[in-house]
Order: sequence, then structure tokens, then C-alpha cells
Amino acid sequence: MLHILTTVKPGGAIQNAESSAIFENCTFVDNSADRGGGIWNSMGGASILNNCILWNNSDINGKNESAQIGYIGGSQDSVANYCCIQGYLGNIKGIGNINSDPLFFDPNENDFHLKSNGWRWDSKRQRWHYDDVTSPCIDAGNPGSPLNDELPAIPDDPTNKWGINIRINMGAHGGTSEASLAPHGWNLPGDLTNDGNVNMKDFAAQIQSWPALEDEPPGDLNRNGDVDATDLTLLAKNWLKFIKPPFVNIIYPTPGTVIDGPSTNVEIQVDAWDLNGSIVKVEFYADGVLIGQDGDGSDGWKINWSQHSIGEYVLVAKATDNGGIITTSDEVVIWIVPLH
Repeated sequence: MLHILTTVKPGGAIQNAESSAIFENCTFVDNSADRGGGIWNSMGGASILNNCILWNNSDINGKNESAQIGYIGGSQDSVANYCCIQGYLGNIKGIGNINSDPLFFDPNENDFHLKSNGWRWDSKRQRWHYDDVTSPCIDAGNPGSPLNDELPAIPDDPTNKWGINIRINMGAHGGTSEASLAPHGWNLPGDLTNDGNVNMKDFAAQIQSWPALEDEPPGDLNRNGDVDATDLTLLAKNWLKFIKPPFVNIIYPTPGTVIDGPSTNVEIQVDAWDLNGSIVKVEFYADGVLIGQDGDGSDGWKINWSQHSIGEYVLVAKATDNGGIITTSDEVVIWIVPLH
């Protein structure tokens, strides 16, 4: 984990000259310099990054793709594989790279554990906990990388009811016993390109790994050090079956809210997003009855609910993405009571 003070020299975290440096499961965050706030390669230096996160690094031009990994001269041979890089526009060679908020738990307190709706290690309380969102960096590392010390299950959930490890995580906690566990269905080994689907692009990436001419080839889905027919069979099992579902959560009213008066307009607010698509509508239900929907989330997903009476209500929201996949939120119970 590299979190270094601002420097006026190139390379806020790393300045690499005339060498080939390899970085595995590193997190470069909140570094700043006049050039290459994260990593600066010069004089023929090149960086090879695997399963890393580069986020919120800045240079004199602000936070942009060159602020994360910069180069001059003959150093364009830098490669990033299965990394989360802010501002990544495909200008860095490699496979499986993403540009999505890594959702660190508490970066202000230097806690860079990845949020998960499955399980996340709580350093302060020294126990496993969970969040209402899941980091896109979880189970998004190289499918061919060994899990190392990542736990197959946690003592609180030995049967993996709520969370499971499929692939190594990106970032500094990936491959360690504090790596977050994703909820079921979050990712699959066969998604070699990290685009949320298993299709011809992944097949092509696997063929390029065959036979294995490098350590930890991405196509090695059973992680035995080789790419063969067994790995092709594993890819086929994932074929066209995987699309990440949308996320939806009611953020207001909160569970147990008591609202005065049957004539009060109740604004119901929802947090909804889709990792590999877009939300097209959110439907709102009270006791199983549709009470409204929102088809434009530009100002947030919400409705005003006025047609209600005194009593207890169970609220849920359903989010539909552009692929037609629907996710239902957890229930929120509220009460509407007479005016006091």
C-alpha cells in the first residue's frame, strides 16, 4: 500500500528509471507529483502491474489517466493486467483493467479494505462485517492467480451462505487473509476481460494463454499452472450465463421510521446502479402493491407517495437494467401514525 506525501518530482509514489519493475497486489492512492502522481517511468523504465489499484493520484494536470501511470522516452512498455486504474482509457497495454470506484471502506482513516455485500474485514472491531455495496475490485484479479491466503470461507459463514471467494481481489489486501469475500454471483472465473460477460472475447483471451508461456496465465481457470482442455470446459460452463445484476437499496425511509399523518407526502429514495450496464427504471412497492416508478435517475431514484393511510407498511424497490435483469431491494418496514 503506497500512500506518500506530495512531491515536486515525477512519480508521487514510484519513480522508475532504467529498470523493469513488477508490482503485485499493490494499492497506490492519494499520491501527487508534478508528473505521474502514481507511477512515473523514465529513461527506459517500465512497470508491470498485476492485480493493482491506482486511484486518486494527481499531477499538475489534475486527476487524469496520465496521473496514475506516466512515462517519457522509451518507457511505453509498461503493462497493467487486472488493475483498477482511474481514468483508464485503454492507453495502457494489458487485459482485464477497469475504471470503476474501488469503494474503499474508509480511505480517510487509511482503511483500504474493499466494501462488500458479502464479507469485509473490520480492522477496528477485528471481525467480519458487510456493506450495502460491493467493490468492483473484488474477485476481479487475474483468474489464473492463486488465491494465496484469501479465505475460502469465514468462521461466521462456514457454508458460504452470504459470501464466497472465486478469484483473487485487486489491491493490497488481495491474496491475504483480510481479502473481502464477494456475494454470490458477483463474478466468475471465465470473465477474463472483466466486462461482466463470458463470451467470444474471453474465449479469445483464453486461446492466447494456450499453451501457458507465462506465470499465472489468465486462461488457467483451475489455477494448476497450465492452460488446457479442462480450462476450456470451465469457460464453457460460464458461457453467456453471467451478467452482473443491478444493485438497489432503499436509503429513505430507513427501517423503523415513524411518519406523522396520513396526508403527509412520503419521499422514498433509492440508491440504484449497474456495474456493466445502466438502470432504466426503479419501481416502488408498498405491501406488494406498485405505488410508483421512476424512469430518470439523473436527480436520484425517488418518488413522492401520498396515497396511503395509517398503518404499518413494508416497502421494497425493484431496479431493472438495460438487459432486463431485475433486482429487488431488502424490505423496509415503516409506520404511518395519526398526527399528535
